[in-house]
Amino acid sequence: MDNMEPNKWIAHQIEAAIQEERTSSHAVAKAAGIAWTTFQRRLIPVGNFDWDELMRIATALNRPPAYFTPPQFQHTKEAA
Repeated sequence: MDNMEPNKWIAHQIEAAIQEERTSSHAVAKAAGIAWTTFQRRLIPVGNFDWDELMRIATALNRPPAYFTPPQFQHTKEAA
């Protein structure tokens, strides 16, 4: 999954967290202040989530923001 396009990777992580938290996309969209239709489009992903939205989604899903940061954008211990 590391080579997946960032938007698809983020959408996959959000969907996985929704299932793990046993909640719905409606509830997460509402908690994050994103219109449900917009939220659904971005999960396809037709669009992409901005960082502010990802912060609110992380809060709604009890995850650290880094949970939604694709591996291509994360530090590795070797690179640090």
